[in-house]
Amino acid sequence: MTCALVCAVDVVFQRSAAHDRNITKKQEILMTKKEKLDPETAALIQWCTEVEGYLVAGGATLSQAQEHIEEQVEWFTDMFYNGLSPEEAAKAALND
Repeated sequence: MTCALVCAVDVVFQRSAAHDRNITKKQEILMTKKEKLDPETAALIQWCTEVEGYLVAGGATLSQAQEHIEEQVEWFTDMFYNGLSPEEAAKAALND
């Protein structure tokens, strides 16, 4: 995994203020970085944002979901590239 990808995912989940303003994390990153993300990175960020929602629906707080994804970013990235849906990834994380 490239450093840029790790940094991009990390930035996504540190932007809880964006969540409070009903701005998606992907939009917040795009505004913050003022650069266009490559499609693959943007897709991963969107996927992780969806996983976060499923984790919260499964009983985690937003903070817990974000922290877990940050701590396990390589594991989640592997699941993304292995073709798991966000819901499948969240179920795997909740059962872990």
